[in-house]
Amino acid sequence: SILAAVQQRFADRGDALGKLWFAKLFPYTWLRTTARQYTAFEIIAAEAFDAAAATLGIAATAADRDALVAAFFHMEPWPDVVARLDALRRRGLRLALLSNLSEMMLRANLRRAGIEHFFQTALSTDRVRAFKPAPEAYRLGVAALSLDKEEIAFVAFAPWDAAGASWFGYPTEIGR
Repeated sequence: SILAAVQQRFADRGDALGKLWFAKLFPYTWLRTTARQYTAFEIIAAEAFDAAAATLGIAATAADRDALVAAFFHMEPWPDVVARLDALRRRGLRLALLSNLSEMMLRANLRRAGIEHFFQTALSTDRVRAFKPAPEAYRLGVAALSLDKEEIAFVAFAPWDAAGASWFGYPTEIGR
C-alpha cells in the first residue's frame, strides 16, 4: 500500500521512486544499528525518501515526504492475513510479531487491520534500539515468549531477515 501511495503521488516516476526508497530504507536501518546511531523508523524512512528523491532528481516536497512516511501508519495487510492467522491460532500456535516499525507504527497497523488479538505479543525493535538483523532484535522473542530460541519457529519475509533469524538460532522459514 505504501508503494501504491508513492505511485499515486508521483505518477510518472512513482515506480522508480518507490523502488529506490525501499532499496535505501533497510540499508539505512542496518547502518544506524552498526554505528549505534539508532533513531525511530519513521525518521529513517524520511531520510531514505529524501535521498531517493534527490538521487532521481525528483522535486519532492516535505509535505510529499511526510504524507508517504505517514503511510507506514496505515499499511494494508495482504488479503489472506486474517484467515491464515486464524488457522494458525486454531492449530494452537502462540503467535508473536517482531518488526522494525516503530512501536507507534506497529500498534497503529495492528489495530487498524483488526489483527491485534491474534498475537500474544507484538515486538518493535524500538525496545532494544537495534534493527533486525541485529541479534538484540531477535532476542526480544526469546525474552517475551520465555522460550529457548530453538523452540521458536521464525517466519521471515525478506532474505536478510531470514539470515539474521537463522544466525541467531531460530528455526527459520521464508514466507509471504
